[in-house]
Amino acid sequence: MWFLRGITFKENCPPAPSSTTSKASSPQTSPTADFKINPIMKFFIDTANLSQIREARDLGILDGVTTNPSLMARENIRGHAAILAHYRQICEMVDGDVSAEVLATDLDGMLAQAAELTSVHKNIVVKIPCTAEGIKAIKSLSAKNIATNCTLVFTAGQAVLAAKAGARY
Repeated sequence: MWFLRGITFKENCPPAPSSTTSKASSPQTSPTADFKINPIMKFFIDTANLSQIREARDLGILDGVTTNPSLMARENIRGHAAILAHYRQICEMVDGDVSAEVLATDLDGMLAQAAELTSVHKNIVVKIPCTAEGIKAIKSLSAKNIATNCTLVFTAGQAVLAAKAGARY
């Protein structure tokens, strides 16, 4: 599964090139001028599979990786030490953010796991569920300049809460 963020559609595009302007001079515009790629768009792959990550990285457009416990289990990565080692491997492969999800559901547990996850590599972004305790954890981590990714967001209201708490993603 691929996760894309930052595509801006036609209403934000510059005017279509005139007949005197070549398309080559408009690198931000698609050949059909239907959409413009936002220069801050980020491209993440949602997997724990190292060969899939390598393949996406080798395309030259990969900005990061998102993972979760189900994706780790699918790759038969089990046990706390193995999971942390796998996160380290992913971080060494990718020059960008790598989201690693906490398993705790209480504030103190999430904060403790966040501290452990961020000690693995500088590229780790702590993935926190969008629950009341999760929003508190995001607020606390953001105050310490620890990057967070709020997951399990199903409504616009939840997205606003996560953003207000300081979630990066």
